[in-house]
Amino acid sequence: MSKSAASLKKRLLALLVDILLIIVYVIGLLGVTQLLYHIFLDGPPAMGRLGEELIAFSTLLFPVFLYFVITEYGKARATFGKRMMHIHIDSIGNLPLTLTQVILKNIIKLLPWQMAHTFIFTGFHNDWNIPVFAFVLFMVIIYGLPILSIFIICIRNDHCSIHDLIANTIVLEGDYDTTYDRHKDCQDDENNNIFFG
Repeated sequence: MSKSAASLKKRLLALLVDILLIIVYVIGLLGVTQLLYHIFLDGPPAMGRLGEELIAFSTLLFPVFLYFVITEYGKARATFGKRMMHIHIDSIGNLPLTLTQVILKNIIKLLPWQMAHTFIFTGFHNDWNIPVFAFVLFMVIIYGLPILSIFIICIRNDHCSIHDLIANTIVLEGDYDTTYDRHKDCQDDENNNIFFG
């Protein structure tokens, strides 16, 4: 019997746990960074817009991206928050989960965060004189995409979000069982439907 989709409550609680972990990491990163700046550089160095954005990406967004990819493609198929809620991700249908799916899923999920960084750095270095088209594009990705994702999660029975639908993934109830072949089970269900209507 196929496992059911994870409940909305569990998905949100898992996300909250992961966000708290990210906040702890960010606070630690800021503390260490400020300490190193004052010990070795006598304050933050001037790096320009591109340098600042690269530093922010490499020390903040990329480690978070790796956290999601490594944990969701790992043995448990779940982040720390998902493991606490006893849910995991898998591929929709009867195909096994691939690394490409997990990478794509998390690129889309973290895109608004990266665009928020780009918006802030762009505005700061241009006295907030941002062309209207660019401003609208930033707002659509930064705010529109998450709002649409939340709406889709709430109205769908399987609680799949935009990043799940694009990457063809789903969050399922229960811990990931390496001895349970869900994909074989899906194929058996399809065969039964063929032969028994």
